[in-house]
Amino acid sequence: MVYKKLIKILEFVLVIDQEMMREAHSCSLWERVLGSVAQRYLCADDLYMQQTQWKTIEQGIQRLREMTVAEIVFSDDINTKNPNLVPCTPVMWRKLVRLGPQEYSSALAIMKRDETEETALDMAKKL
Repeated sequence: MVYKKLIKILEFVLVIDQEMMREAHSCSLWERVLGSVAQRYLCADDLYMQQTQWKTIEQGIQRLREMTVAEIVFSDDINTKNPNLVPCTPVMWRKLVRLGPQEYSSALAIMKRDETEETALDMAKKL
């Protein structure tokens, strides 16, 4: 539950940050929030990831976005700050398929069979 609330706050901060980026700042609000989360949770294992089943497409997209934000926080790539542009890794996709409804599992599994560099936004659109 704490993680889900944190993700919603982070998504809200991203919207604020996009508006603030119109002005020149050395460090945006989004970057500050990501940095604070990274300082608070030293590794991805410390950050509670919700492992419950998702039932609707909207919940699946939300779960994918949560995984991308965690990927940003603990990534060494300092250029990726937008959760929509994070590459959807096979590990992330397998976790999403495993937590999804049984009737969707085979269709979801074939959506990302290869190692292509599709973003989380690309994959969310496919859902």
